[in-house]
Amino acid sequence: MKIEISENWRPTTANINALPAPLRRYIRALETGCDPAGDAQTVANLIGEIVELQKLLAEERRRKDRDRAALSAAGMCQRRFSA
Repeated sequence: MKIEISENWRPTTANINALPAPLRRYIRALETGCDPAGDAQTVANLIGEIVELQKLLAEERRRKDRDRAALSAAGMCQRRFSA
């Protein structure tokens, strides 16, 4: 059996599903054999979540620092004019 595949073919879901059944089974067996527990995908997902959480944490720290600076400035004004 000869299969014609263009040079710009990409391994998308639709393209893989269009392949003959024996080839699809082979590709899925490779995928399962390389990462049987799905650990690589889990790690990739967790890395993305960690990056997003770090951004949120940095934003929260900047907000707290800004609020602390504003309160400090307000306190200095009160001390200066309350005497």
